Amino acid sequence: MATVKRVLQPLVDGRTGRALIHLSLHLVVDPALWVLFIVLVAGSAGLAVTVVVGIPMVALTLMASHLGARVQRWRHHELLDTAIVSPAPVDATGSWWRRGRRHLVRRRPSGRWPGRCWAPISTRR
Repeated sequence: MATVKRVLQPLVDGRTGRALIHLSLHLVVDPALWVLFIVLVAGSAGLAVTVVVGIPMVALTLMASHLGARVQRWRHHELLDTAIVSPAPVDATGSWWRRGRRHLVRRRPSGRWPGRCWAPISTRR
């Protein structure tokens, strides 16, 4: 009887249910984020020659990818009890140009690019 209980325990465990919910959401949320990211990247790359539309669209793409990464980290934390560390905040001193450049060009491992790339990469399992 103890062997049966031990074998069937994962079926009634709450962690198993949360993992199933996570995998079910993974089928819907991740492709949606991937499509959104690809459409925004393609649109901003195509419109980059027009400064009036292209530059704000690049900024929108970066903000959307950051939001997608936050959604993914939150989902992993809540459903799988896995902590994925957020990227370190960017120094907010200086002119808007220096802040923007620092925000985009920072290349350390704790920089922004891993956070920007998390949403598209997380769909590739």
